[in-house]
Amino acid sequence: MVEHWTSDGLHFHFRYDFKARISWATDVLGRELEVQYNADHRVFASRDYGGERSPGGRDRCAEPDHHAGAQTGRQMVTSR
Repeated sequence: MVEHWTSDGLHFHFRYDFKARISWATDVLGRELEVQYNADHRVFASRDYGGERSPGGRDRCAEPDHHAGAQTGRQMVTSR
């Protein structure tokens, strides 16, 4: 997925570096979220849209916040 938006105005662009196992999501305000994965595809470090970083070097099984729309019942539209 390279772009995601919802019926209530949320809009994100995604970038990936599969070799380095890093993903980024940028919102309409230009803020960027960064997620780093280990070889098992589990999140071990991240930086949220406000710039707060989670510590690296530990295994976190958390899902990034940019998927929150799926849990609130908003209509979501994606493109590739």
